[in-house]
Amino acid sequence: MADTPTLNPYLTPGQTPAKAPAPGAKTARICGIAAIVCALTCVGIPIALILGIVALVKASKAKALAKSYPETYEMPSSAGMILGIVGLCLPVVMLPFAGIVSAIAIPALLSQRQHARDRALHMQMAQVKARAEAISLELGSRDLNRAPTGEDVIERLMQDPALKSMKNSYAPEDVVLIRGFDPRPGTIALNFDRELSPDGSRFFVILRAAPGRWKGAALQEEKVDVGFRPSLAPPTEIR
Repeated sequence: MADTPTLNPYLTPGQTPAKAPAPGAKTARICGIAAIVCALTCVGIPIALILGIVALVKASKAKALAKSYPETYEMPSSAGMILGIVGLCLPVVMLPFAGIVSAIAIPALLSQRQHARDRALHMQMAQVKARAEAISLELGSRDLNRAPTGEDVIERLMQDPALKSMKNSYAPEDVVLIRGFDPRPGTIALNFDRELSPDGSRFFVILRAAPGRWKGAALQEEKVDVGFRPSLAPPTEIR
């Protein structure tokens, strides 16, 4: 037997040797305390069950060894056994709390993730809008007699290096800027519009973003005025 005590040859006849702690008693207490700590954290419930079983086995072996060799080993206290039992029972008690915590924490985490993605897309939308306004001013200043159209501004937006490097917060493998009127989640669709009046034509760039993965999610839309072209026809004389 591995834990069988050996005789001490240096003892004088009639001298009573000091009793040593039974092997495994200390390990049982440590495993029992660790099992309780793991159970209280909820995350370590499987580990708590294993440690509780180890604590009970070690405590039982320590008591059996102390009974077999009472002159060598002192009888261990019940601390290891009690801690092991508590370590086994506590995970069962904590399971409902773990379910409640998960039911609250997981939706909150997903909601925060969704809000973070929506905020990122909102910032990208503001960046594209500001860049569209800057491009329209730049193109208009080059030719004072010809205001840029929505197509002109969109073409420049699609080629802008800073905008092309933006990351899609919903699908990292997808782009952010696309042409069209129906954006995918995490993208900004660029389209143009034109309003006619007796004095001329006013051009617009339409920005539309889909901030959600669910079908029918609310769209964010911005309309950027990029310029006005007066009519070339002379005004009609009123008689």
